[in-house]
Amino acid sequence: MSTESSSPHEKTRRQSASSSSGTPLTNHLMEVMDSQPVPRDVLDQIRRQVDSLPDVTTWLQLKQWFLVNRPAGAWSMARVFDAQRAHHAQYLDSMLAKWSSANGA
Repeated sequence: MSTESSSPHEKTRRQSASSSSGTPLTNHLMEVMDSQPVPRDVLDQIRRQVDSLPDVTTWLQLKQWFLVNRPAGAWSMARVFDAQRAHHAQYLDSMLAKWSSANGA
């Protein structure tokens, strides 16, 4: 299948698997996370180093912009994927904490 006919999720999944350290998110988790808002602190960190970052809100928008523009500097596509995985881990930790407190653990 050509890259042009791939979905945005498939393009970013392939990029994640080929260029990022750590365990990539599964296709399903990536689709779920891609629709989530990027945490404000992550966007602030990127904007301090990438002046041309437009007003993006979701992980998918951010990754698509990085794929097209490939900005120079400390923020690489691999670092974006690492930040998304960290955001997912924080989300899971918060859900586990809520579940534990609700169940008296």
